[in-house]
Amino acid sequence: MKKNLYCLSCDEIRECNLKENKITKTIDGITITYLEKKYICSVCGEVVYDAETFDYNIHTANDELRKHTGLIRTSEIQEIIDKYSISQKNLSKVLGFGEIQISRYLKSGNPSRAHSDILKSIKDNPFVFEGYLLNAKDILDEKTFRKQLGKVRQLELLSNHSKIYDISVYLMEHNPDTTNMSLQKILYFLNGFSKKFLKYNLFNDLAQAWIYGPVYPEIYDALSYYFYNKIDVDEILKDKEIDLSEEEINYINNVSKFFSCYSGKKLRDMSHLTDPWLNARKGLSEKEPSNRIIDNKDMDNYFSKVIKDYNIETVDDVNKYAQDLFNKVLDN
Repeated sequence: MKKNLYCLSCDEIRECNLKENKITKTIDGITITYLEKKYICSVCGEVVYDAETFDYNIHTANDELRKHTGLIRTSEIQEIIDKYSISQKNLSKVLGFGEIQISRYLKSGNPSRAHSDILKSIKDNPFVFEGYLLNAKDILDEKTFRKQLGKVRQLELLSNHSKIYDISVYLMEHNPDTTNMSLQKILYFLNGFSKKFLKYNLFNDLAQAWIYGPVYPEIYDALSYYFYNKIDVDEILKDKEIDLSEEEINYINNVSKFFSCYSGKKLRDMSHLTDPWLNARKGLSEKEPSNRIIDNKDMDNYFSKVIKDYNIETVDDVNKYAQDLFNKVLDN
């Protein structure tokens, strides 16, 4: 690689060639070997100063020193930033380091052992990071806090290999108009009919009877920072491959289309006509918050009755039920 740089010896801009050599140094009694880069003047053969390679050499030597001393490496700190989709400044604030510490650790300065241990503790454990984040709630603005908490919850769901999260990601990827509200209701109806067509519950998570219909709280929390807006699926953290069988994917495709065609508000109103949600809300006022669990037996009994009443034999028959619910909503 060549670069035009100012050569102090020649006192002119010269074409310089990049050279790379392995260097061995002893720093604080620790011997390290690293790759050093430098530009050589093509005329006089002297080393020419270049800010980019100067920073690279300091960074590389320092990173190799951290490796030998057991301190967290710069690449690992960057991995944390990328993993949690958090800025250097906010990561510093959340961990209580001061606003510029992470930036300094990425450039050249070595973290203290205590700071290194904290960073290592959150690197592969989002549950630990959530504790720091919750303690820092008053330090971050509300929008930033909600988004960071959502990212952590997504990572937690991935860590737990959550099937309902895989299903949610799949639904979002195949329906660009998905909102958090519409997603919650589609999940509810999908699970309701799954025993008929799959012979088992599509997922085992239980919905809660919130004011605005059935809600799966872990999924809601992971996406709550979108509020009522469409979810940008490209921003969502996900596994490389969604762990769903071909039979499950076919079922999701064939049944979800009868509900994803409606808005989140219409799906909310449609879910308000279902017995499992109504039964869980008994004794509560219309606007009274609740985290009551929607009973699985109520789900089985209600959807078994729906299947019988609407003579549902194939997945296409589910549309009769969905359209009827929608018409009832329009009439109210």
